[in-house]
Amino acid sequence: MHMQMIRLINLSLELFGALLSLVIACSLLIIRNTEKDRCHTLFLAILICNCFLLLSDAAAWGFKGQLDSCSRVIVPLANFFVFTLGYVLMLLYSCYLYTYLKKKATISSRLLSMIFLLVTAAVLLVIVSLFNGMYYFIDADNWYHRGDFFWLSQVLALLNSQLHNMLAVIQPHFLCNSLTAISQFCEADPKKAQLGIHVMASYLRENVNALVHEEKIPFSQEKRHIELYLSLQKLRFEHLITVVYDIETDAFLIPSLLLQPLVENAVCHGILKKESGGTVLLRVRRLSTEIMIQVCDDGAGFDTARLNTIGKEHIGIRNVEERCRLLCKGRMEIQSKPGKGTAVTLYLSRDCCMPEETQQESFV
Repeated sequence: MHMQMIRLINLSLELFGALLSLVIACSLLIIRNTEKDRCHTLFLAILICNCFLLLSDAAAWGFKGQLDSCSRVIVPLANFFVFTLGYVLMLLYSCYLYTYLKKKATISSRLLSMIFLLVTAAVLLVIVSLFNGMYYFIDADNWYHRGDFFWLSQVLALLNSQLHNMLAVIQPHFLCNSLTAISQFCEADPKKAQLGIHVMASYLRENVNALVHEEKIPFSQEKRHIELYLSLQKLRFEHLITVVYDIETDAFLIPSLLLQPLVENAVCHGILKKESGGTVLLRVRRLSTEIMIQVCDDGAGFDTARLNTIGKEHIGIRNVEERCRLLCKGRMEIQSKPGKGTAVTLYLSRDCCMPEETQQESFV
């Protein structure tokens, strides 16, 4: 009875999602402009692919465990299409993101080529899995089971997560709110509106440039980007946000946009959760073998025991931790108490983050 209820719920959700994707796709076809827009076409392809993916998953749920000859054909094929269309969807989304960002700046196509090769390899492995069950297999009772190498099929999900992080760099909600705030100053305080537009342009330029930075950047450049972000936030919440910088050294390199998610969390999930606002502190210390960077706030805080169960809500923090570990041989520590605030501390290896000439001077 419990399994039947789960099956019905999943079927309902899958079919509703497929119907919604189809309705949006039809709407796009109706309002399609006469001019050819590659982004428009790719988004339409994403919706259609998503529709078929959800229908395939619905078929896999609906027919599994059925022993008639038709169901024995549908279940393996439906699961095959779920895997395959999932990868195709990632490729289409990557193409859409690349096409959209290419309008804003010059972006290398190498990443897109790499994704295409990975997706091709992934689809070929799904085909192989039909014969050896490495990803999944269907038992004698027509039930789906994960194979020993199911984890391999999820590798591209990590790539998809990175693409979502790239898209998050654009932050449409934040930009819309900032533009709304600027528009309100156009009549009341034109000089402030002019300043806001200038800051917005600089912030967008830094964001787009960050997408194409493959090397580490000077900390001073990252700090400048944070200052632009906080300036835009202060346009809307001038009396709620206080910013303090305690920088002992800036003679080191860090990955682009490493600190942005931490500062954003400190503002949006920390001090703006309190009616009285609060203070964001950026502290940098030069230790014997590490560079310590700390982002603190005296905002709402949270229970750190919930970090492992929150998931997507803290994907920005998790991404920072992963980049810190992989690119800087570093580590991250989080301290927080509800009602008291949060401190996120990064420890970056000086071997990875100091410019060569500075590093040589330091260890002479």
